Amino acid sequence: MECGHRRNLVGAIAIVGDRETPGKGRLRWYIVDPRFHRRGIGRDLIERALAFSKKAGFDRISLWTFEGLQRAQSIYMKNGFRLVETREVPQWGGMIHEQRFELGLK
Repeated sequence: MECGHRRNLVGAIAIVGDRETPGKGRLRWYIVDPRFHRRGIGRDLIERALAFSKKAGFDRISLWTFEGLQRAQSIYMKNGFRLVETREVPQWGGMIHEQRFELGLK
């Protein structure tokens, strides 16, 4: 994304495959600099990641996140991901609710 006359990295996303389960991909991480929230960058990153996943031949994408990231979760759901699992795990000195979302691509 362009920012003024210089190019700055303001967001990133990663999709990884699973060697043991061909056709399955995982959204490994997804982040947008908070100074650039609400500009459509997150939505664009997800759309590009899904296009890449389809071209790579994945038939399903999953991701793990945690409760409380409503903006990101809204983007996932608008792109067809559905919540398939929730679990409570110890993390960062307390308990958090992890959530797994999945999307079928075919």
